Parts: sequence; C-alpha cells; structure tokens
Amino acid sequence: PRSVVIAGVEAAVEEVASTLREQGRRTTRLRVSHAFHSPLMEPMLDAFREVAERIAYVPPVIPVVSNLTGQLATGEELASSEYWVRHVRDTVRFADGVTALNAHGVTRFLEIGPDGTLTALTRNSVPDDSPALLTPTLRKDTPEHPAVLRAMALLHVDGGEIDWAAVLRGSDGETTPVDLPTYQFQHRRYWLAPNEPSPGGPCVPTRASTVVDADFWTAVEREDLSVLAEDLDLPADTLEPVVPALSRWYRQRQDRAALDALRYEVSWLPLTRHDETTTTAGRPRTGNWTVLLPTELDASSRRTADDLLLGLREHGITPYVAEVTDPTDPAEALRFTAAETDGVLSLLGLAAHVDPVVTTLTALQGVAESPAAGVRLWALTQGAVGVGGADRAVSPEQSAVWGLGRVAALEHPDTWGGLIDLPADVDDRVCARLANALTRLRPGEDQVAVRAHGVFGRRLAQTTPLSSGTPGWKPDGTVLITGGTGALGAHVARWAVERGARTLLLVSRRGEAAPGATALREELQRMGAQVTLAAADVSVRAELAGLLAAHPVDAVFHTAGILDDATLLATDAELIDRVRAPKATGALLLDELTQDRDLSAFVLFSSLAGTLGSPGQGAYAAANAVLDALAERRRAEGRPATSIAWGPWAGDGMAAESGGRRRGQGAVTALDPRLALSALGAALDTGVTTQLIADIDWPDFVPAFTAVRPSALLTPVAPADSTPEPRGTQRTGSELRARVAGVPRDAGQRLVVEHVQEVTALVLGHDGPEQVGAERAFRDLGVDSLIAVELRNVLAAAAGVTLPATAVFDHPTPHALAAHIYGELFDEVTSTASTASVATDEPVAIVGMACRFPGGVESPEDLWELLADGRDGIVDFPEDRGWAALDNAFYRYAQADGRSPGCSK
Repeated sequence: PRSVVIAGVEAAVEEVASTLREQGRRTTRLRVSHAFHSPLMEPMLDAFREVAERIAYVPPVIPVVSNLTGQLATGEELASSEYWVRHVRDTVRFADGVTALNAHGVTRFLEIGPDGTLTALTRNSVPDDSPALLTPTLRKDTPEHPAVLRAMALLHVDGGEIDWAAVLRGSDGETTPVDLPTYQFQHRRYWLAPNEPSPGGPCVPTRASTVVDADFWTAVEREDLSVLAEDLDLPADTLEPVVPALSRWYRQRQDRAALDALRYEVSWLPLTRHDETTTTAGRPRTGNWTVLLPTELDASSRRTADDLLLGLREHGITPYVAEVTDPTDPAEALRFTAAETDGVLSLLGLAAHVDPVVTTLTALQGVAESPAAGVRLWALTQGAVGVGGADRAVSPEQSAVWGLGRVAALEHPDTWGGLIDLPADVDDRVCARLANALTRLRPGEDQVAVRAHGVFGRRLAQTTPLSSGTPGWKPDGTVLITGGTGALGAHVARWAVERGARTLLLVSRRGEAAPGATALREELQRMGAQVTLAAADVSVRAELAGLLAAHPVDAVFHTAGILDDATLLATDAELIDRVRAPKATGALLLDELTQDRDLSAFVLFSSLAGTLGSPGQGAYAAANAVLDALAERRRAEGRPATSIAWGPWAGDGMAAESGGRRRGQGAVTALDPRLALSALGAALDTGVTTQLIADIDWPDFVPAFTAVRPSALLTPVAPADSTPEPRGTQRTGSELRARVAGVPRDAGQRLVVEHVQEVTALVLGHDGPEQVGAERAFRDLGVDSLIAVELRNVLAAAAGVTLPATAVFDHPTPHALAAHIYGELFDEVTSTASTASVATDEPVAIVGMACRFPGGVESPEDLWELLADGRDGIVDFPEDRGWAALDNAFYRYAQADGRSPGCSK
C-alpha cells in the first residue's frame, strides 16, 4: 500500500516518474534486467505459452492466494497454462494478496527466498494491531543454516508445528543425541525463588503483638471456631454467629487495603513565596532567552505571545525572538539556538493548524542537536492542566505536550528544561510569575502551572483510603468496549457482565476476524450476555458515527491503543499520528459523538507512561495524557468521565508485547487482572475523575527514576533516605574526576573503563562488570536505542560531563566510550569515534553533510539500499535537513528491514 512499481518502455516510465517527483514523491530505479509485468514482455508470451501448454498440471493440495488476482486461486486457474501466461504479463497484486491472507485469518508469514525483501513489504500490508509473525527463511547477511533454524524457532515459539525429528536428523537418517556437560553451567540465578526470606532473614525482631494479631485474624479468616473458642475461653456455639461476620469484614478490609496501596492521584502544590522572591545561588535574576515563536498564530495566540514577550522584558528577562516559519522542522530550532542564551522558551505549541506535540518534538530535536551545550528547552502550553477547583484542563491537545515532556525529561535530562502551563488570560501577574519560574525554580521542579493566583508544582501522592458502603456502578444498556477483543478488552468485558451488563458491543479493527474473538463471544454468552462483535476503526469519524447510530450505548470503555516504541530523536509526525489514532483520536471522537447521550460511564484506559513518563514511549505518553485531560474536561461540563492511568497488567497485552527496557522496570509489578478490575470498580463507584493504579516499589523506583535528574513530582512518595544520585554509582562526577586525576593517565583511563563497565552491567541487569567486555560492541551486548539513552544519561551524570545523545553509538564499545569520557573530563581531544573498530564484513555508511563524491547517492533511502546490498556509500544530505532527520530516516529503514539501526554521526 505504500509503494507501487511502474514498468514499461523507459521513456514512458521516466515521464511518469518525473511527474511524481515534481509532486514530491520519492522514486527509485530498480536494478532489474527486464521490465517484467509490462507490455515489454508481450513478444515472448507466445513462446512462453507453448512451453506452458506442454506442462502437466495437478490441483494444489493447500490453498494458494494468487498474486495475479489478489484472491484465493481455484484449482482450475492454477492448472491452466493461460493463467501462467497472464502471470508473466499482468500486474503483481502483492498487497491485495496479503490483505486476502489477513482476511482468512493467516497469522504467520514465512518468506521462502534469498532475503527478507517480501517480509519488509508484508509488514506494510498487515494491520497495525495484527499479532502476525513475519519472518524470512534466509538473509543475505546470515549463513543459511542458522538463518533457517532461526526461522523455524520463531515459528515454533509462535505456536507453529515443526517436525523437529526431521530437522535434527543427521545425514545417515538418524537423530544423533548430543552430550551435555555434567556441571550446572554458570551458577547464577535468573528467576526469583518462591517465598524467599527478607534480606534480614528469620532473625529480624518482630513485635509480639504483631504475631498475636496475625494468629487471631488467620483463625477468623478460616472461621476456625475451635481455635478461637479455646483462645478466648468461650463456648464455640457463642462464637458461631459472630465469626462469619468478622471473617467477611476482615476480608473486605484486606481487599480495600490492597486496593488503597495501588491508588495514586496527581495534585498541585502551591510553591512558596520564597521561590518567587529570592535568588537561587548562581542563577541570576535576569537572563537572555531564545523564544521560539511561530510566524503563523491565530488572533488569540498572537495576543498571548505579545503579552508574554512584553511582560518578560518588564520582569527582567531579555527575550531574543526567533520567528519560526516551519515549526515542524527541527533545523529551524537548531538554527536559532546559540551558546550565549540562558535557555530556550518554545511557544511553538501555540502555532495555528499544527500539532503541538510535533512542534514541541521538533524543537527538542533541534536543541538536542545544537552545539550549544547545556542549553535547556522549556515548553509553554495553555490550558493543558488544571490545578484544582474551577481550574480544569480545557485543551486535551495541549495536554499531549505534557505527556511528551515527561518522556523528554527522562531521555534528555541535560536538554529538557520542563513544562509550564499558562491560563487563558495572560496578565502582568502571570508574566511576573513566569519570569520567576524560569529563573528561580528549585531543581526537579519541571512541571509547573502558572496562574494569576500563584505558581503550582505537580505532585503524585497516595489517595485517601476507600470508604465503605458506596453504591456500585451498574450498566443500564449496551456497554461499548473499544479494543474489545484484545487482552484488556476481554477482561473488561467479563467484568462488565459480572457487574450486570447484558448487552455488549465489542469493537476492534478486525471484529469477528480478530484472534480469539469467537471464543470470547461464546464465553460471554455462556455468562448470560448478548455480544456483538463489530469491525471499526474508532479513529475514523464516519466508521464510529455509523457504529454509534446503530447501537444505543449506555456506557463506554475505551481500551484501544497500540505501542510503537522509539526514542524521541527517532520519533516523527508519522509515528505520533500512528500511536495517537486509536488511543487519543478515538477518545476525542467518542466524546464528541456521545454528547447527546446520557451515559452511565465513560471510562478511558490511560497509562503510567502518560503520568510519569517512560523512555522510548514519547508518542504513547502524549496520547495517554490526552485521555486524562479529556476526563477532566468532561467532568467540568457535568458529564461522567473516569481516566485511569494503569501500570502494566499481568498476562497478555501491550505490556507483555513491549520488549524494551523501562526506567525502574524492576520496581513496577504487573497487576493481577482481578485486582485491577476491583480497582476499576472502586474508581467508578467513588466517582473518580483521574487516578494512577499501579503496583510500585517506591524505594527501588525513585532512585532509578531520579538517577540523572531530580523530580519534585515524586516527593510525596519518595522514601525519606532517597537521593538523586546516579544509579550504579556512589560518587559524583567531581569525585570521579578527582579519583581519576590522582593516578597516571593509563591507570586513569582503566578506571574510567571499569566505571563504564560497571554502569553498563547495572543498566543491562547483569550481576557484575565482568560480563561486559571492554572491547565488545554495545550492540552485541544487547544495548538498543532505548537502553542507549539510559546508559548515556547515567554515565553523563556519574562522570559530570556532557555527552551527546548518540554517544553510545558514536563510541560503540566500553573502551571507546571510556576514552571519550576521559577526554571530556580532562579536555583531551580523542579520536575514538573515527577509529572505532568495525567488522570488516559489515557495510559502512559515510555521510557527508555538504559534499560531492563520484558515485554517491542523493537520499538516505538510496544509501540504505546500498547498505542492504553490502556496499559502501556516501550520501549528500542537505545540511539544513539536520542530523536528527537523517538519523530518523535510517532508523525507519533499519526497522522495516528487520535490522538493528546503526547510524553514527
């Protein structure tokens, strides 16, 4: 669906290609010997027909989808010589064929051929939410034997049937067993042992009253009358009517306590006058700030911008206004960022007719690539958040910027300044408080709302305990569940039926064709519900409107969503749109199209990523932040709304499918679905608007989350002894510098190498640095783009130096990276980037920003094709496009081709 081949006479094809290029389309001349499937094949068709007619045909024994018709071929077609003559001449309908396979429920695609070209094309033809397995049998860069075995292993773990006896049979026709060593390999445990004692062991002192209480309530819970009667010295029959009631009460209290431990809410803390009137040491009252101002603003935004600029000048800040014509181009932000500026203030989110998430992202990409080290970007929004009372979030679109910003703080702690939200009316008091916020906020205070009546900082805290006796929510009509055939949707559907729902409308893109949909419907029907499975894209207004017109809906549960992880430097507008569509766009359309309905519930499934941020999930966090703001807006309008930011759920689902590492992931335990559903019911019963429900071990989570940057957000839940020191280090950058400076140069470099190995081992979850070879490539150690961001951030904080976002890829081994860090510590010029070892059998791309080279190519796409063929190349990439754009392009081609991205500046 994303590409088409045009074949025929060269002049005619070139005329078409020229027209397409004028329209901005990319064209590539294919390296083939003939214009197959075109009129130029006609001279050979008669001779081909003569050969084809001499062949004996038999009907196929398995179904075949024809690339001639794009549909299932009949036996008569395939046994006809004329069919194969047409196959030579007519159009190849590959995308139609893949679509037909999807429609028939095919979920495993195995390419039999010399490379993975068709696998990459197939990815573009299967739905985004498809669980399909796609794998090639062979790869040109991999020996045939391991490549075939890998393909069979992938099929096996996906549930495919493999005749392993045939695979493992030797040349003599027998299966040869292989002796295994008699020792236990490496004596390291990878799985938690059940019921392991606490680190203190059994000798930890325990209060006697605790033991007595535990024994008593255990007996009550078991309704053990004989034990209780003996302990209380009472006749058993006197306890018989009391103990069952006590047991029920105790279980209910336990359940409520378990739920209370999972429930958190965002609040807004008024920042003290101290922050507004005093100067933090080393930070001047005034400053020179670059203000990124879009040239295209509507009248209201133009007034806001003018009032802000005037107010900032009056309150001690000198703004250098950089007018940005194209707020979606990071090169413009890069062009305006200079070393002498104290910071960058982005008003690009106020631009007219442009997605504020994309403009904020491009501003970040531009500043991150700026040579002005240490310059931080602050993003301004308007109406994105509400600080309580009558002050509510009114713009879900602006709120999306806050989701992105939380991820930016984790991925780019030395570039991202923070988020500041403004009210609808910007007056002198607002400008004064904004100026103070930009120059005087304490470290870690990076999510701030400026209002005329004060400055507020965002906080996360445990909610008040649940009250008892609250009437429960019960549906009174059809319950609509988006993503209804997915893992979360299925859980919610069963729960809704248990709550009394008798009519369910389960919506997904594939409807009845979704895996497991029929079995789920039969299960729900056995529970007593009428179930309709509908295929619809909830991000398409016409499809959703038609669905709602046909079904009178009483309650909405929006669980739909997709993950597509990428670092912010590798994220673009296309990825943001792809992730936003089912989650945020779908929610906004559901809100709009149900305005005239008296719903009993409108429940949005948000995510921990949108509340706290999660590296690699910038687009996903932005989409989820929209849901929380939408719930606030609906409540302010007097309509029902509940948005729950969930931690990961155990079992199947997006959390299980996401293979990337997450900051503090070991401290977040997956929620048992039954407990999560109880929390969902409690939120509905108590009229909650927004809430975070997650099982988080804060003593482990907070140090990991604040490893490279303090966070005032977590102050209420942070353990008393937590410190914002970098994870994996007990020394600050200055201490490391002093320690290394006190020894000869060679010894100092060895110390830095050891430090890099220690931190890498911790980030990767290894037991010790001995598992991280100094000359082993980070890529071979399992460092992907997300882990590289965390590793770079922790090392930069630990060493007290500034490292570029691409540091781990620019210096691809611990030894090379340590040499670079040592040079940064002592201002030495190192050449590790240019001399980094590359395997001789790997292609090398040399990228010139403004060069000319005989035989060079003109675009990243063409360069990638050279690399895919194992050849070296140079691309003349226009300097005004910016490094990030080239890096993004390579990342996309690498992912589409099933490779690990390896693009270095």
